[in-house]
Amino acid sequence: MTLIDTHAHLDYSDFDPDRAQVLSGASAVGVHEIISIGTNLDSSAKAVELASHFPNIWAAVGVHPTEAHTVNENFIDRLRELASSPRVVA
Repeated sequence: MTLIDTHAHLDYSDFDPDRAQVLSGASAVGVHEIISIGTNLDSSAKAVELASHFPNIWAAVGVHPTEAHTVNENFIDRLRELASSPRVVA
């Protein structure tokens, strides 16, 4: 059986020193796919970048309501651009 973590924030800088180890540990316990969730434009871009470098990471792009104040009126264009990646699943 393959388990999928459907809500992770692997873009957080907390994971920078040991992200590969975290992924290895997840795989070791049966979590073979992870969806990294973007909460604003920057974290969405980082989620897409991570997904392009790690075959077991997928990305979800978006802007969380608490982050709405960080975007301008044209933010949807950037989200569409990010969402065009084949590594984006939501």
